[in-house]
Amino acid sequence: MNNPRHKSVIEDTQRTYARLRAERVPDIYLVGHPQAMFAGKVEQIRAGAMPHPLLNGDAWTRQIVEGEAGFQKRVAGERAAR
Repeated sequence: MNNPRHKSVIEDTQRTYARLRAERVPDIYLVGHPQAMFAGKVEQIRAGAMPHPLLNGDAWTRQIVEGEAGFQKRVAGERAAR
């Protein structure tokens, strides 16, 4: 993570993950490709399915945990390669 244009990228990213963990978990959140999120669920929504098909469950928390773990693994790997 030797980035001359952003020397504090590791610390900034760690701070971002800490802020995300501190946020209230959303009931519903939209991902970067919502067409995948809505696939097969529009009919369920129209039918009044309960619980609501777009409810978050643990997806938000899991996404943060997995993203942070991947980031930390990458940092550790790059530091070990030095």
